[in-house]
Amino acid sequence: MKKMLIYSNETFGMENLRAIRAISQQLLDNNPDLSILLISDSPFRHHHQFPVSRFDCLKLPRFEPITQTTYQAKKIDCNFDDQLMLRANTISSVVEHFRPDVMMVNKLPRGIAGELRPALELIRKSMPETEIVLLLGNNTETPQNVRNSWSEKGYHQSIENYYKYILVLGETNVFKLQKEYNFPLKNADKVIFCGKNGHKTSVHYQNISAYIPQKSKPWALLTSDSGTESYRRLKLYLQGIKNYPQPLPFASLIFINPDMQKPQIKEIRQLANTLNDITIVDDAVDFNTYIQAADVIVSMAEQHLIVDRLPMNKPGIFITSSKDAQQQLNSAIHMDMVGLFQCIPQGRFSTEILLLKITELVVDRRKYLQLSAKINLNGVKTAARILNLILNNSMVEKIQANPRCLISASNTLTKPISQLH
Repeated sequence: MKKMLIYSNETFGMENLRAIRAISQQLLDNNPDLSILLISDSPFRHHHQFPVSRFDCLKLPRFEPITQTTYQAKKIDCNFDDQLMLRANTISSVVEHFRPDVMMVNKLPRGIAGELRPALELIRKSMPETEIVLLLGNNTETPQNVRNSWSEKGYHQSIENYYKYILVLGETNVFKLQKEYNFPLKNADKVIFCGKNGHKTSVHYQNISAYIPQKSKPWALLTSDSGTESYRRLKLYLQGIKNYPQPLPFASLIFINPDMQKPQIKEIRQLANTLNDITIVDDAVDFNTYIQAADVIVSMAEQHLIVDRLPMNKPGIFITSSKDAQQQLNSAIHMDMVGLFQCIPQGRFSTEILLLKITELVVDRRKYLQLSAKINLNGVKTAARILNLILNNSMVEKIQANPRCLISASNTLTKPISQLH
């Protein structure tokens, strides 16, 4: 029986859990003797979407970020140091008793505030047969911020000490991660670009007919976070539609984050009810279905909400926020320059500009579809394939036998992967 342990956190966003869910399902489908345990502080509101057989979740007490580098307990009356120790000891205990063949760590090589270090040391000293894999996705921070942060936290040293492979759900022709993040050569040689995490499945509208009206116009899906700024922009958006001098060529699906303040949600709903072609979506259970059904995606929240879903052949618009605006703006401009989506900087936001951009995209989507069609969408498939090789102790042998064996799956591997041993 093979065993795999996955570490992730709610602060990474729901899209990370969706990617983990998809990778896990593919691994389980291809390995009838595999069991997977996910350890995370996510509330698992969408637990039923995870595999039901040979998969389980262990929940950690939740942290919430205060700044980009500091956290505090979110739900229980516990100081930071005590909760950090509780989490670190729990993770180490899981590693000791579960004894995974592969441990996959999502995004943070040392975990939140270094909580993974005891578990990583335990594996290195007592379970050398366990392979440790780092999974990286889209990062909305500027390269300079990442370089500074990784250097300060000792991430490169941790990767050199503990990790054998770095799987990237992205493409090197979009973002040269090793160069931009100044990876040491030893760590750069561990990187494998798997392609974007995307889906090109057909949308069955009857699956969502209970939630939204029958589609008569193109759909613009607006996503928001729980902050006051998203509330203000949604309100301005609806007021702008109300005062628009002519009918718009699209209908709006508006996702309201369930953590938004209840009076704000009530006000948005009341305003939406006075307008035509507006549907409020506040349940993320079928969120990917909404994404697939939409024709344009507008993110008033985190950039990853739109970046990770653009490979679904969806033109997108990202609106930067006052929070870390320069950092988001730099990354958004980069994505805008390569044609992946349009960016509206915070200082230039207006309802008129947004409605005009949405109209342009629903009227003529061809150039954006042509660009997105060039994006490799096999990220999850390729990551699962590589993890399958690692689980079955055939990764090195397969690469040594055929140094281009993985390229057919991803078309993005640009380094001599024969060095991956």
